[in-house]
Amino acid sequence: MLYYTTNLGGSFELSYEASANYSWNKFTAVNNATVSVIDNDDNLLTTFTIASRDVGAKVIDDGKKVELKAKVKVDSWISVGNIGLVKVTTTTVNTTKEWTTAQAGIPGCI
Repeated sequence: MLYYTTNLGGSFELSYEASANYSWNKFTAVNNATVSVIDNDDNLLTTFTIASRDVGAKVIDDGKKVELKAKVKVDSWISVGNIGLVKVTTTTVNTTKEWTTAQAGIPGCI
């Protein structure tokens, strides 16, 4: 599993995960790529949800890397008295991340 977390300097982070196969010190396939939102503020009145996601990963550079590309829309909500949750904003985040075999902890073949 390959992991990546990005903090945009706001009240939430995005956590990405990709599942990849490897053999003979090369990535051979990507099985799955996902993203989740992490609420990292201390405000109990706010919450964050993923409105839409387009996440994909593929093997590149002759198996030396896995590349993840994602476009994620995150809705910010605030709890208002008897009304309930009210949407405040939508933030769009575009992310590209590459992992090498060394970053994934794949041992070299001797």
